[in-house]
Amino acid sequence: MRYLSLYRIATYLLVLFCVLHTAGGMLAQKSLGPDSDAVFSSMKAVHFNFNGADCTWYGFWFAFGLTASVFLLFSAAVSWTLASVTREHWASAAPIAWALFASHALAASPMITEESRSATRCRPSGSGYR
Repeated sequence: MRYLSLYRIATYLLVLFCVLHTAGGMLAQKSLGPDSDAVFSSMKAVHFNFNGADCTWYGFWFAFGLTASVFLLFSAAVSWTLASVTREHWASAAPIAWALFASHALAASPMITEESRSATRCRPSGSGYR
């Protein structure tokens, strides 16, 4: 068994992405300009009742981001485990590998389709596009 397999490389990338997503995207929220700051202020200021609890949109956004981090960390654990599967047992582990692949493909598909739609819709003003 090789130590550095594709699943081990995927594990390292998933852990790196989890750490950067959590530390850089969720915990260290830098200012992206006055418009962005106004949105975050509004998300923190607007309170509403959800199932008997006092909530904000910022709380939902933050919880969703942490859920994404947990998904990445769980995926890294599954990928690390798949790297240890021997050839004799691969037939029983293959559905788990395909489920891991499908979960990431489905999670990425809204981002990919939205990016392709916004590329045709949103163009910088004065960029020469018609």
